[in-house]
Amino acid sequence: MAPPEAPPSAPPRRAPAPARLPAPPVAPAETPAAEAPPVVEKEISEAAPAPPATVPPPEPITPPIATGRPPVPETLTYNMEFFLFNPAAVGTIRIAPIGNGGNGGNGEIGRWEIKIEAKTVGFLSKMGLKRNDRYRTVAHMTPYGLVPDLYEMEIRSGKKYRSKRFSFDYEKGRVWMEQTEKDGAPPEQKWEYPLSPTTPYFDPLTTFYNFRLGWLGEPRAGETYRAAGIPLDQGEPIRIRLVRAWDGGQEIPDAWDATVFIENRTFIARKSRTLFVRFDRSSMLPTEGRAQAVSLLGDVVGTLKDRNGTAWKTASPKVSPP
Repeated sequence: MAPPEAPPSAPPRRAPAPARLPAPPVAPAETPAAEAPPVVEKEISEAAPAPPATVPPPEPITPPIATGRPPVPETLTYNMEFFLFNPAAVGTIRIAPIGNGGNGGNGEIGRWEIKIEAKTVGFLSKMGLKRNDRYRTVAHMTPYGLVPDLYEMEIRSGKKYRSKRFSFDYEKGRVWMEQTEKDGAPPEQKWEYPLSPTTPYFDPLTTFYNFRLGWLGEPRAGETYRAAGIPLDQGEPIRIRLVRAWDGGQEIPDAWDATVFIENRTFIARKSRTLFVRFDRSSMLPTEGRAQAVSLLGDVVGTLKDRNGTAWKTASPKVSPP
């Protein structure tokens, strides 16, 4: 009489329908529900947490200060006065897209090159007092504006030469500096420093354009704007203090005056540098600038001569320290 009892126990073993019902939410299109064994469901649920361990580090979590404008190519040319010499030098500021990068079309990272160069001309050059200062940044666009991949400075003064190069590797979270004091000599690495994954870093050139383009905030009188430099040498930020432009007790309505403090000596030739810059309010073009106490003979003053080959006429008086 034992055989008749076997059939009632068989159906529970052949009825996996309840185990198959959760399969569609886990793999709705890839695996047919009728063929998905319960073990597949287990493998999928256990494999789900694996991707976060292999993806790149998260984006910086420091919130952007503001949403600025994208850069556009431009070339600014300046006449520079020094002591009794005018012109003593010619200065240029250039920004241009690299390759097809620009602002990042077709999924590409927008890459830009910024250059600032000043070289002596006229009487000083003829007397053999030749000097050529060059600063260059290769940067890419981010939600924080332009962020440097490479920043380098090169100074030639007579027979003296020195250069520094800062290379940023954001995937590895490192920045390293190379320098040389002999023209043509291979650079020597001096130090390497970690970068925080939660903080965007800037150099003087990217700070200059991010300020002009509104990535540090809209221009307002009395405001101080800050940009983090390399967290070395006490991690001094680059600071820009903006005020209304005045001359002879009267406000100049179409201009801003800014004081720029660059106290992080990793970026410049001196321990610290203070600059005074006058901006045109409507275009945020730097129309005039003064580098304080460049030598014992005084300041260097620059006046915008032309933009992209078109002459610029400065109607406002020369900028002076507040």
